[in-house]
Amino acid sequence: MSTGIHLLNLVNLPISSISNSAINKTATELLFSKGSSKTLKIIPSSLHGAPYFNDDKVFSALLKLSYDLNYMTETYLEFSKSDLLDVLKMSRKGDNYTKIIKSLQRWSYTSLEFNYSLYEHNKKKWISDTISPIEPTLLHNLSRSKTKLAIRWSQRLISEVEQKYYRRINFDEYISIKSPIARRIYSFVGSQFYNKNIFEMPLYDFAVYRVGIRIKNPNRDTKLIQSLINPLKELRKIGFIEFDDINELFPPNETTAKTIRLISTGVGVSPKNATPRSTVDDTKDAEIEEIEALKKHGIKGPNLEKLITKIKSDSNQRNWVRQCVLSYMWVKNKTPELIKKNNAGYLYSMIEKVTPLSEDYLEDRKIRIRHAKKAQKTKEMIKKMEAS
Repeated sequence: MSTGIHLLNLVNLPISSISNSAINKTATELLFSKGSSKTLKIIPSSLHGAPYFNDDKVFSALLKLSYDLNYMTETYLEFSKSDLLDVLKMSRKGDNYTKIIKSLQRWSYTSLEFNYSLYEHNKKKWISDTISPIEPTLLHNLSRSKTKLAIRWSQRLISEVEQKYYRRINFDEYISIKSPIARRIYSFVGSQFYNKNIFEMPLYDFAVYRVGIRIKNPNRDTKLIQSLINPLKELRKIGFIEFDDINELFPPNETTAKTIRLISTGVGVSPKNATPRSTVDDTKDAEIEEIEALKKHGIKGPNLEKLITKIKSDSNQRNWVRQCVLSYMWVKNKTPELIKKNNAGYLYSMIEKVTPLSEDYLEDRKIRIRHAKKAQKTKEMIKKMEAS
């Protein structure tokens, strides 16, 4: 299984659904629910428009590239067009290169204005903030004659990962889903299956406020159900939910309005849909991540078994392995000549404290932490001044 992540603050609002048929170049406001004071305004670029259709796949692929590289601890991400196409399992041809470039441009020039709809996990409260998920300043080399791309993540999204406010997903399964509506259901409902195998919600609230289906017809329940039938069948086909008769998913409630009731294929937590790490003890997930990182960088056999034993027996060892992997990735990107083509050996010797952590990496890490704290203080100061 190829592991990806979903940021929960973005999963809970259907950002990718703001335009169902054309590139939307006007600001769109989304509500959490009818009468709610929580809103999200998507402010697109007048030139490129806002994210739509398959842009959620591209965004998830960027998250995966960044998380695989350094657990998304760095704001700067450099990659090739081919890297992105390979992760998306798209062929390397001209049309696909153009599609991902346009998608990156839409994401990079779109702002999200949260009005008490951004959950601050550390403070356990809803806050207001305006962010650009991908900052536009470093998106460069977009001509077809160039192969390298670079983006800079918003510091807010980096903070989401630091707070562990994300959900691990089966990435290959996610990008295999053809229907955009089905992917939005997979994202949102998957986050609700973390401690139960049944999800239930008023149909209108679910379809309009969580999945982003637009409806004007007065016979709304019938139209909403028609829009959901094929996406739900696709999710049943991949084993995400189970049902025999599609009508059993839409029982009436006390007011005769329809509800939607979905059942996970797993008992409790579906094995295909990892838990929101903010809500449970994440020790097991952390162990899996470190072990996967060791395998990815070539450590195997007795050395791997030895390190697995350490990771599972001691949280301090687990944290040490993570620091070593991050230091190793920093060295590999900045001064690859030090590794001398022996990736696994270099990383293993670092973990075993034969080779010290890179001093340049440690200094760079201190600077980034210092800058992040300074930026946060400045933002809080500005908010206090505005409030007064």
